[in-house]
Amino acid sequence: MHRILNVSAFHVIVTLPVVLLGLLVVHTQWLGFHLGYIGYTVLAFYGYQIAVCVGLHRLWAHQSFKAHAAVEWVLAWVAAGSLQGPILAWASDHYKHHAFTDTPNDPHSPLKYKSRLAGFVWSHVGWMLYEPTPKKIERIALVKLGRNKPVMWQMKHYWSLAVFMNVIVPSLVGLFIEQTWTGAFTGVVFMGLGRVLQQHATFTVNSLCHFFGRRPYTPGTARDLWWGVFLLLGENWHNFHHAFPRDYRNGHKWYHVDINKWIINGLRCVGLAWELEKTPRARITAKTQMTLDTFAERYVTLLGALKTECRKIHTKVYDGYTTLCKTIGTTETHTKIPRTYGKLLLKSEKALAHLATLRVSMDTKKLEKSLHKLQKRLTKIELRFQRILQEHHVQ
Repeated sequence: MHRILNVSAFHVIVTLPVVLLGLLVVHTQWLGFHLGYIGYTVLAFYGYQIAVCVGLHRLWAHQSFKAHAAVEWVLAWVAAGSLQGPILAWASDHYKHHAFTDTPNDPHSPLKYKSRLAGFVWSHVGWMLYEPTPKKIERIALVKLGRNKPVMWQMKHYWSLAVFMNVIVPSLVGLFIEQTWTGAFTGVVFMGLGRVLQQHATFTVNSLCHFFGRRPYTPGTARDLWWGVFLLLGENWHNFHHAFPRDYRNGHKWYHVDINKWIINGLRCVGLAWELEKTPRARITAKTQMTLDTFAERYVTLLGALKTECRKIHTKVYDGYTTLCKTIGTTETHTKIPRTYGKLLLKSEKALAHLATLRVSMDTKKLEKSLHKLQKRLTKIELRFQRILQEHHVQ
């Protein structure tokens, strides 16, 4: 299997946004700009976001609830307008992501490259621009969705729907609001920009939410990114989602803002959704404890290695200082040298004691930061010691 540039994806992700920016310049010069136009962008952004999150993701990819046919048809039309591919293809890629998370078979694994930056770019857009050839729909997607009428109809008419939702619908919205034909142009431009922004908001779930945030439920790369809620409407609770992918909620706690969860609950209240999948609290608690134990084992191993490294540096510094004293004497001029070493080594000892305390308290977030700081401190001690020895010509 080899990878080539996906021309369709390139035009959707790169060419079309450039064209829209050009149209924005033309619109601003011809019709001017006022803050009210941003309303079109916000409307398109959140409209498409709901269709992608509630429809593509939770309804079809994970089947975390069942919905009335009318809901499915509406979501299928709007999802086509998001230009993220047919429902069947989207779900197929998503099945692979969950089945092979953080492995070479994960279509947008952030671990594909050693460089974090390269991995970030790949997981954000690279995996779509350079898709495997030949590309195929996974069998599990066909088994689960192959008899779903809205899904298969959307697959057959995808590009016609995509054009209709990105040209005709925004034009009608602009015409209705502005009551002029120039309003139709305004709708196309600013709703198009909203769609572009929404696309990249979706892409951040694969990139940002696999690089930054907390991992309380599963030790993989998926993370909970609390501050992403206003863009992602609940998809930012990504670590929980990877631990319990069938749950209709991503934010399971009462204070977790998850707009998509509330929308699904609203549909249930009016009889348009049912059979909402919900993970038992006992299972969540058990999974959380298992994850803490996994991290604790990793940190204990790393802490042991750091203690060994710290002892080596202590011994090396002591031997070096002894040699230094024999070479240059212990005059008052050089009394600052042992004080400098003493302070640095004392800090490293305190850091080790602090790490042990954090390990016992299972505070994995602080422990991870402290381990990183200690590694930097040990490196600093080593380099500083070597410089002083070189200054005094001590081998």
